[in-house]
Amino acid sequence: MPVARGEQGRNMGATNSRLRREIEEDILDEMVDINDYLVTRDSILLSENFHLDARDIGNDNHKVDIQYRTGSRQTVSVVVLSNNAENIGDLKTGLRNSLSDGYIYNVT
Repeated sequence: MPVARGEQGRNMGATNSRLRREIEEDILDEMVDINDYLVTRDSILLSENFHLDARDIGNDNHKVDIQYRTGSRQTVSVVVLSNNAENIGDLKTGLRNSLSDGYIYNVT
């Protein structure tokens, strides 16, 4: 299964429908190539209130997360992305699922 729920995220920030729509339109809709997220880089994509980062976490995985840009910079969505993953749709699904329920999703 390419998208699987992992462990409960710790101290994940809450979002309302307006903020989730911002994430969808300004971040998720802009994601085109999965290889853009198999890197270590801050603020790959930006919206008014959020930014998307990616980090190499070892074991052939990257952590891709969405955080508030200001204030507490609290994380609202997290995916552990396998370096072998090929489908950008799976990454988007994992980020959406994490945003909705506060769990970390594994994408292979």
